[in-house]
Amino acid sequence: MGKIIEIQDLTFSHGEYEIFHKLSLAIEENTIYTVLGKTGSGKSTLARILVGLEETHDYIKVCDLYLNPKNLKSIQDMTAILFENSEVTFVTNTVIEEVSFPLQELGYSKKEIDKEVKLISKDFLIEPLLFRSVHGLSAGEKQLVSLAAHLITKPKLLVLDEALSMLDKCTKKRIWEMLKQYQQKNKMTILHFTDDSEDIVEGTDVLILSDGKVILQGDINTALQSEKQFTANQLDLPFVADLSNKLRYYNTIPSVETDLEKLVDVIWK
Repeated sequence: MGKIIEIQDLTFSHGEYEIFHKLSLAIEENTIYTVLGKTGSGKSTLARILVGLEETHDYIKVCDLYLNPKNLKSIQDMTAILFENSEVTFVTNTVIEEVSFPLQELGYSKKEIDKEVKLISKDFLIEPLLFRSVHGLSAGEKQLVSLAAHLITKPKLLVLDEALSMLDKCTKKRIWEMLKQYQQKNKMTILHFTDDSEDIVEGTDVLILSDGKVILQGDINTALQSEKQFTANQLDLPFVADLSNKLRYYNTIPSVETDLEKLVDVIWK
């Protein structure tokens, strides 16, 4: 696989506060990265830098293009970023207008737009909301609408910055099932910046940031065996992974599991 993100020696400050000092990082395409870190670790700043919302002159490549003013629009056309407060990006009054708007801007025909809106609204549970005002939605509903509006253009890189934090557990599980299908079908890379370590189980890889540095990076199974790296950075392991590690210590199971049903099956074999 190729690299969808490459960073070399990124140094970035807000005022006198240095957030990154010579940060280097590479992310392979077609992966789902869970990016963890306590407040002040640089998570949100990194998310904003990658889509051009924070200016930097260091070596950064996104979607095989150097991140600079010349390439910025092309990069933003291939990427999407969603924040926790999704409503700040809304540009229309109703849900159906909001989800349709990106395709209208790209010149799609009404027939094509209607087809795509119908599909994505069903997949991401917003069919009942289509003719409601975006301003009357709950926080979780706004996050779902924002997600559908950004995914409808099929970006190569999707950046989620606490963008699913308002969803209840069952809804989030259902949305991740669909997101993973979209990711595979459209060869999309997802970077999920979150404070909730339980979200790790939905991804393929893990990245931990601390004080602007990469503390841990690796595939999910390898990362979840590094319990000390989590605790040293005031992060919890997902419940099932934590239980798996304890059982591995007593040689009860051979490997870390992230799914409770699978863990039960392994124990009872």
